[in-house]
Amino acid sequence: MAQAQANLQRVLEGPTEDQLIAAEANLRNAEARLKNATSAYNRVKDQNDIGMRPESLQLEQATIAYEQAQAQMNDLKNGATPATVAGARASVSQAAAQLETLQNSMTPQLAGAQAQVDQAQAQLDLLLAGARPEVIAVAQADVAAATAALQSALVALADTELRTPFGGIVATVNAAIGEQFGPGVPAVTVADTSQWEIETSDLTEFDVVGVEIGDAVGVTFDAIPDLRLAGNVVRIRPIGEDNRGDTVYKVVVMPTEDDPRLLWNMTAVVEFGPQ
Repeated sequence: MAQAQANLQRVLEGPTEDQLIAAEANLRNAEARLKNATSAYNRVKDQNDIGMRPESLQLEQATIAYEQAQAQMNDLKNGATPATVAGARASVSQAAAQLETLQNSMTPQLAGAQAQVDQAQAQLDLLLAGARPEVIAVAQADVAAATAALQSALVALADTELRTPFGGIVATVNAAIGEQFGPGVPAVTVADTSQWEIETSDLTEFDVVGVEIGDAVGVTFDAIPDLRLAGNVVRIRPIGEDNRGDTVYKVVVMPTEDDPRLLWNMTAVVEFGPQ
């Protein structure tokens, strides 16, 4: 009964402003698509297979969409026809008659409907009263279990990723597709070429005593004879290593300049002393 009355009210009031705006926008969109389809069709209309081309189908579809949008707009502007109003009034009268019959006879259908209403009201009362503590506890346990599963999945995903401790470029890849690597086995070699470091390999104990951190040095390269770079001592290893009977100390030098021709593992000559 309420649905029939609401429908009659909508018919009598006519279209809303939002409906008219939406219909107008739909009509403008359909008109724009029709213009585009017409332009595309006109460019190929002289071809022999015009009936088989997609432009023909697109023009037909755009025309139908435009006519439907125009008809919808006309229906909204013209309002409900007498037949539509009469049909809505008839629906109200029919619903009222059915309601009166059910109320007077109290048929099993009405009893069933009343039971459904009572059940729905009981469910509403439970919702309004709030969830019971045991239901909340179960839900909280489910959330905790789901959170733990998510954390485990994130940890497992992190175990499948290779991450470098610094930015750089991949110099070598030692892994092949499908190959498995154990702990401690390098799969990828990454180089940081933003700043070069040069390590000495032949400074004896007599040479290293005269070297201090911050000392200026000159660096030349066997592969690039015309290149000479200035640099400074940045580290001195305090423990010597045996090199064919001699004790040598590793000194790390960092050039203060760069050159695009420099490559990893090139041989360099470091000149200590005043430059």
